[in-house]
Amino acid sequence: MVENEWLPQALTLGISYNDFWHMNPRIIKIHLKAQKIKEQMIDEKLWRMGLYVESAVATAVEHNLAGRKAKSQYVKKPFLQDAQISEKKELSEERKAEMENQKLAMTLRIMQANYEISKSARGQ
Repeated sequence: MVENEWLPQALTLGISYNDFWHMNPRIIKIHLKAQKIKEQMIDEKLWRMGLYVESAVATAVEHNLAGRKAKSQYVKKPFLQDAQISEKKELSEERKAEMENQKLAMTLRIMQANYEISKSARGQ
């Protein structure tokens, strides 16, 4: 089970073979959860990028086909700018908890990176 399930997951998360044997499954689960959060954040970022591309293509096509009669315009400001303003006004408890979890996950990743750097600096 360890070599067929836990070890491959740990290696895909960037946990070294040697570090794996000094960890317990709970820590590996935390790393796995952090990776899933990171993947979700990347997916949302790519989705937003698609909205910008859609706006650019639609504007370009209409301006090429309609010429001066075209009314479409590329987005005036970032989509998240309005979302951040409304989020600051009213954050649900669920969203606050989700943001804290993301912050914790990123803090753990930073701690792991710092540990890896200090370990390699010591020559281990």
